[in-house]
Amino acid sequence: CALPICHSPARRPSSTAGFLSLRSILLDCGRGHYLMGIDEMRYDLLTPEVLAKRLECESLLVLERVTSTQDLLHQMADEGAPSCSIVLAEEQVRGRGRQSRSWLADRGHSILFSYLLRPSSSPAAAVTSLRVGLSVLDTFDDFGIEAMLKWPNDVIVGNRKAAGILCEARWRRDQLMWIVVGIGINVHGPVPDSVAAGAIALDEVSPDISRLVVLERLIPR
Repeated sequence: CALPICHSPARRPSSTAGFLSLRSILLDCGRGHYLMGIDEMRYDLLTPEVLAKRLECESLLVLERVTSTQDLLHQMADEGAPSCSIVLAEEQVRGRGRQSRSWLADRGHSILFSYLLRPSSSPAAAVTSLRVGLSVLDTFDDFGIEAMLKWPNDVIVGNRKAAGILCEARWRRDQLMWIVVGIGINVHGPVPDSVAAGAIALDEVSPDISRLVVLERLIPR
């Protein structure tokens, strides 16, 4: 299939055949070990250990508050973190998107996470953002939410932004070392007043949705 590459919202194609889903991207990832949050930490009432088991994720770091999940995972990658490592936070104080734009989200309202890829070939970097965007659309579709992908990194619901994607590669000379994929999804409203005109939370169109069920659909097994 082909997804239009443009700066205005483009409707999702009827089929995503030919592109790997987020789940497929990570199917061949190696296994890591649990990276837990603090014992008292709860993410939607679940401890980090229970959450990791529920998501079937063996390399998960869950934090109450972080400057940026993206920056932290880059540091972890440089220190040897395994592919498929995930950093998940309740709150970011310096969350960012493309071109260093800030990402605003009230505590407990959004899914804020980054995950690590170590592709075996450099060409994978060029299409990662598109593949991830299509996977987010597939996840929204599971809940009956019609969405569009606005190139290169916004997911639009009802003409307002519901999610953002940020893919950052790190190279050593001409060798691709890793890619960190950051995803922010507005799940529960209200969104901050400063961005309310252009942003939407998923529970506006799917009132029974929760962060956990979205994560379960999105995180690969």
